[in-house]
Amino acid sequence: MRVAILLAILSAPALAWEPSGIASVDERIAELRKAWEGKDPGAILHDKLQRAKQPVRPEWVTHKAWYIEEKGRRLYFGVGVSPKLPQGALESADFGGVEAKAGAPAPLDWYYDAKASVLYVLIVDERQ
Repeated sequence: MRVAILLAILSAPALAWEPSGIASVDERIAELRKAWEGKDPGAILHDKLQRAKQPVRPEWVTHKAWYIEEKGRRLYFGVGVSPKLPQGALESADFGGVEAKAGAPAPLDWYYDAKASVLYVLIVDERQ
């Protein structure tokens, strides 16, 4: 019985990341910073696009904007949507010379809908 449960868990598709509270957002930002430490902006962009190829559509994709508030902190979330991309655009993109935009809201997650050829990005901004 234990083996069957373990196999079911391991064979299930990876769950998409969802913000479940301010602590989960802080953990996600720390995980991304660690993953991108020492990488140039082009390599970071490539990593973001790889993360976008999720097997399961995240729930946040269906939202436009919302906020969560806990312990005196308020985080605002927004979902950006690209126009329809040409087939193969992400695979053939050149990431050389890409620069990070200072002061932009932090990206937390990405989802590429291959059927619609649309890229979604979840961003967060903290305001007082």
